[in-house]
Amino acid sequence: MRKFFPFLFLCFSFCQVVLAQDYDPQVYAPFPTIEFNGKTETFSAPFPYGQRFYLVFKGMGTGVNKIRVAIGLNAVDGIVPLMAETEIPLHRELFKLSPNLALKPNTPYVITIKYVDPASGGAVVTIEKSVTAYSKFSDYVRVDFGLGYSGLIKGVFSVTGVQLSLAPFNRESDLGYLATRGTRGLIKQFPLRASLYLGLSPLMVSSNTESPVRNLTGAGNVVYGFGWRSPFYGYCDSGRARAFLQPMRLVAGWIVFNQNNANPLISGTKVKQTFYAGVTCDINLNTLFGPVGKIFKP
Repeated sequence: MRKFFPFLFLCFSFCQVVLAQDYDPQVYAPFPTIEFNGKTETFSAPFPYGQRFYLVFKGMGTGVNKIRVAIGLNAVDGIVPLMAETEIPLHRELFKLSPNLALKPNTPYVITIKYVDPASGGAVVTIEKSVTAYSKFSDYVRVDFGLGYSGLIKGVFSVTGVQLSLAPFNRESDLGYLATRGTRGLIKQFPLRASLYLGLSPLMVSSNTESPVRNLTGAGNVVYGFGWRSPFYGYCDSGRARAFLQPMRLVAGWIVFNQNNANPLISGTKVKQTFYAGVTCDINLNTLFGPVGKIFKP
């Protein structure tokens, strides 16, 4: 039975590729809604990055039946337009806009709102609001669980560790959408997908070596290497199982372990390391541990 573990492992990975079909992001990943209060000229919540969002405008004044909204990047040499000035009619006492863009983290933007105020004799009112979608420490560091395989050990083992991302990543982002909005191509997606990996292998599920493998520490063997986020999702516009496939990573690196000497006449173990590869999935600590997980927030 043990010799079939690598085959079953590859079949599991292949099934995830098959699942990535016919996904509607508006069904599985509804956009957050941010309200703008025209009376106080404030937004109701921080802006997300790497994710589309809805803008709802309230309290724009009596008699105002349409507004014009533009979004631009607040660059050093001026505002760079990202969304051209768009007219929004009044609908059920609200002005609602869904910009077809995703903000970058820690980058300043300007949202410009214009409307004709009947109470001021038809004067044009212009409101400019500076907004920034800030990242958090937890957007760089994720805890992963999964399985790995090594040809030298000839076995499958559990992998538990920490992924340090090269760039902040919003868990609610859709890589399938980002791949079509300025991050298409390996070079642009590299910071979003690549990560450094360090962890432990606490459990050897299967091993078929002549010399038994022993744990390097009481908590298991040490693993380290590199990760690649969402290897089975995000290169196309849709995928039916985004919530399942996007947190997955391909990991590759080295496992450090103790192994008995091949000569049975020589006692003791020797520290060795060998290449391994595997698949892991990052876990939302706040969901997994509830209030305890909040300590991972900045």
